Amino acid sequence: MTAWLSVTNNADTHATYQLQTTLQALGYPVAIDGRFGVGTGRAVVAFQRSADVAADGNCGPATWAALEKATAPKPKKKAADDDAEAAPKAAAKKPATKGATKK
Repeated sequence: MTAWLSVTNNADTHATYQLQTTLQALGYPVAIDGRFGVGTGRAVVAFQRSADVAADGNCGPATWAALEKATAPKPKKKAADDDAEAAPKAAAKKPATKGATKK
């Protein structure tokens, strides 16, 4: 895990800028200005609640870890998994058998 500084209300640091950038990338409405104000605090609390982290409004080690987990790239499925998923879909799309008559 990356070692991050704790970021709290009124902080004016690069870590605050990174926090805001990450929150915005996750869909939390926050201004990216490098200053930890009311809007950033609200976004942090909202993220903490969604990530089951203590919602104290401060961005400490547990919140940074949750942010890293939330922004980590998702592993790609293996080709065998893709084939297994494609088979039922292909079977469902088969046309009606030949010789069937309409009445």
